[in-house]
Amino acid sequence: MEPGFPSMEEVAKAIGTDSRIGQKFLKSGPGFGGSCFPKDINALISLSDDLGLWLHTLKGAWHTNCDVRPERDWENLKGRAISEED
Repeated sequence: MEPGFPSMEEVAKAIGTDSRIGQKFLKSGPGFGGSCFPKDINALISLSDDLGLWLHTLKGAWHTNCDVRPERDWENLKGRAISEED
């Protein structure tokens, strides 16, 4: 770390004070979900296939996510925002 620059931990702590994000979001576990991210990754993979490109890292991330999140709960979301507020 360079002098005068905050560490990643300090940046994450500061970002986590935003109530729209929170600390839990910054301490993620394996896999991803949500209503948009899986759809967006699949769109990028499809576009790369159409263009004849092989995005190894993106395809690997997708396959790994399906392995660690076999319930694929993101498929049950109907594009609605999830919030603890009413």
